[in-house]
Amino acid sequence: LPPTIPEAPITRASITPIRLPRAVQGLVTSSRVHLKPVHSDVVVKSLENISIVIPSYNGVRVMRECLETLLREAPECEIIVADGGSTDGSKEVALELAPHFKRFRLLEIPNHGWAHATNRGFEIATSEYLVTMNSDLFITRLALLSMRAQLEANDKIAGVSPVLLNGDGSRQPFFGYLYWPNLTPMKEVARVNLIYGCCAMMPRIALERVGLFDERFFFYNEEFDWCWRASSHGYGFRLVPERVVHLEGSSTPQHSNFQLEAQRGGLYLIDKHFPRFWSEATRRMAQLLGFTGKRIDPDIERRSAWQRIEVIAKRGPSAYLDSPFSLSGRLEPHLQPLD
Repeated sequence: LPPTIPEAPITRASITPIRLPRAVQGLVTSSRVHLKPVHSDVVVKSLENISIVIPSYNGVRVMRECLETLLREAPECEIIVADGGSTDGSKEVALELAPHFKRFRLLEIPNHGWAHATNRGFEIATSEYLVTMNSDLFITRLALLSMRAQLEANDKIAGVSPVLLNGDGSRQPFFGYLYWPNLTPMKEVARVNLIYGCCAMMPRIALERVGLFDERFFFYNEEFDWCWRASSHGYGFRLVPERVVHLEGSSTPQHSNFQLEAQRGGLYLIDKHFPRFWSEATRRMAQLLGFTGKRIDPDIERRSAWQRIEVIAKRGPSAYLDSPFSLSGRLEPHLQPLD
């Protein structure tokens, strides 16, 4: 399979920016919609000790709305857009809006995936609290304040995420419908085992101790891996009840290679953290899925991906780093303390 994704030419005239439905526009147009039950002094608290890293690749349809939301909600934050070689005008949109922020950096890097882009952004960030945020997510000031408050109150928390909503205002079942936080109304802060890579705040000191995201993942599974590593250091995680809008998939290219990468990364993840019995059981299941998928999937490209999954699973752990994409080779980089 090719290491890069074939794409049709995109011109400015062919781009339709994402616009949010009216039902959820209030979430991203004014924090005051959410601040009614909160003490008034919370509104004026500064967010200057927060850096927000936005990994980006050809996400022009959501980039403007994302940055304009940040400009309204958190203009004093340090904003770092880590662009992996976009060719659709994403960088130009970022540069157009950059002068309106107090601190803004556009980092141009090779496209080695989400973990690599996020890590590179974290490495140049200058704040005490670091946020990873997809370009198809629209944050609120209250969500940032609430996440930071949890980290300030307990130095054994390594990460905090907000509740995610779809574009129609419904709850987004991240990590699957059976993940228990998806089944509750989420009116209070909850202890959880995982945080969302699309929106999470982490204290810099935890990243220094645990290390950054494993760059042997190109896309998917990175937050699972980091949470397991952080848990082994004695850290915990929280989910705050504040809602943010996430247009899931709007920043992710649709290609069968991403299906392959999700399966490949899952095999690597299980082999890295679970006992041999579970790793072997997962390998056999993936081999069966690949064998079945290549025969019954009506899509030619997906059949090819299923065949590749079968081959990787059949070869075992020695093939689990055989990504269809170009990886950085940096493994788990260490975050240096600020001077």
